[in-house]
Amino acid sequence: MRKFLLFFSFILILATVITSCSSSKTYAELLQEEKDNIAQLLADSGYQIIPFNKDTLYNPKTKKFMKMDNGAYIAIISRGDTTDMAAKNSREILSRFKFGRILTNADTTVYSNNQNDQPLKYYYGSSTTYFVNKSVGGLNVNATCEAIQKPLEFLGNGAKIKIIIPAKISYTDLQSKVETIYYPYYTYQFY
Repeated sequence: MRKFLLFFSFILILATVITSCSSSKTYAELLQEEKDNIAQLLADSGYQIIPFNKDTLYNPKTKKFMKMDNGAYIAIISRGDTTDMAAKNSREILSRFKFGRILTNADTTVYSNNQNDQPLKYYYGSSTTYFVNKSVGGLNVNATCEAIQKPLEFLGNGAKIKIIIPAKISYTDLQSKVETIYYPYYTYQFY
């Protein structure tokens, strides 16, 4: 009887150990993987990371992204009209864009609202958008994120950028999934 109890206890412990070992990744592992994926995207595309400077414009020949203090990577294609700046909660922003999700070991699929009648509409300083089509390429865009609004501190009306947004500063529904968004084209039009 004692051998049976010992054998049964061993099987129970073994089953517990096997079922507790999960192949799913921890949040820290996902964040590290995201960092590696961003580095890989930049390296594969021939981009270099340089310190942030709001006056540095993107040059397709040198292909440089700047890392902002919030963790986003930005390339300023055009500063826009810097004599016409957005003020928080006072001007409507209309944005057109192309974006892709950077996923592990997968091609980045690019989506766009450039042909859509409804641009993304929001007020600078507000996280709420009002936008008829709330899903673009499966991304729920019923809110803006801090990373998209941060460039409005130094860009003017008509500005165009490229931006890579890590999950921690991205849209709420992508933070827990640790999905990175890459906008190879994002415009700001003030209304």
